[in-house]
Amino acid sequence: MPRLDDRDGENCPFLRPETVGRAPALDLRVYCRLPEGHVRVPSRGELARLCTAGHYRDCPAYAHATATERLG
Repeated sequence: MPRLDDRDGENCPFLRPETVGRAPALDLRVYCRLPEGHVRVPSRGELARLCTAGHYRDCPAYAHATATERLG
């Protein structure tokens, strides 16, 4: 599984580590906290392909969240 440290700036800015004491969400231990307060759990494929590989701008949730921020 990809690491969540963002040394290269490739991780999605909405990606958050799971907090201690909660059950792991689909065993990925990360989730997306979108600006409007919605929480989303990426699939393993999304996490590897989009969230931590520098392609998060291709994610539909990221596109929706940033468009909503611009319009708000």
